[in-house]
Amino acid sequence: MGNIGKRIGAHDTGFWDKENPIQAEKKPIASNLGVNEALAKAKSHKGAELIVVNDQGKASIHSLSVEDSFWNENKQVLISELDRNPAEKMDSGKTPLAIDNNVAKAFQGQGAFLVDEKNNSTYL
Repeated sequence: MGNIGKRIGAHDTGFWDKENPIQAEKKPIASNLGVNEALAKAKSHKGAELIVVNDQGKASIHSLSVEDSFWNENKQVLISELDRNPAEKMDSGKTPLAIDNNVAKAFQGQGAFLVDEKNNSTYL
């Protein structure tokens, strides 16, 4: 898979499944939305999506993907796999997802969060 966007993190389950970059598409799926409208639209996709809110309170949705290494694993970005405290690395088999701290700034936003089709969300 080519570079479809910006690298915002990694998915790594250890020795046999080396670190796969997490990419967020530069071009949003939708933009200039209210936050509630962005949440509803992002929940309609499988896996998690990145929502970035700008200083006017408008949101954009960016599609996320896991860049495969040697073979096509078709991994999804799942909030349940997010490592909530990267400073104290937990069992990577249970929390293999790490997202960079400055995701909002990378997309010229003031805040960013992930949301999935099950209405799980997390502020980044």
